[in-house]
Amino acid sequence: MLALNLACAGPQTAASTAVVPSTNPYPDRQTLLADPASTIRMPGADELRPVGAERRTTPEGYATAFDGGIFGVHATPAEVQAFYDAELRRQAWQPDTYQVLPTSTDLKVWGWCKPERLFRVAILDPSSFSPSLTQGHVYETLFHATINGRTPAVPCPSH
Repeated sequence: MLALNLACAGPQTAASTAVVPSTNPYPDRQTLLADPASTIRMPGADELRPVGAERRTTPEGYATAFDGGIFGVHATPAEVQAFYDAELRRQAWQPDTYQVLPTSTDLKVWGWCKPERLFRVAILDPSSFSPSLTQGHVYETLFHATINGRTPAVPCPSH
């Protein structure tokens, strides 16, 4: 958590004197975009919406940078997972589950890591989105693929 230094008349507790890094420890968005994995796109997939944000500091702590998109494809969820698994492993990414948590719109989620990076693919629940997302097209699978900063203090699993 980010500690805020507030001037106050009362004594400070041990929790309020914790040393907090002055800068966000996650890689910035430019660093993520320089990784070749940031350009992996499943053949035949249509990008429906780009997504991304720079790393930032929030009242709850630090947030990672990320970049990617929401895609529609005429392929099964298993084919989407198999494509990204093969492409990422070719680039020495390792399957991982740390920080790979489903959101309320995800039906299934997978993750791969490299030091300080996480690549996440999620199969999306189409009923969670407005029909305007697909612009009238019908897809077998909607998915989200992003490269993200990863907690620097936690190494990738060794395989």
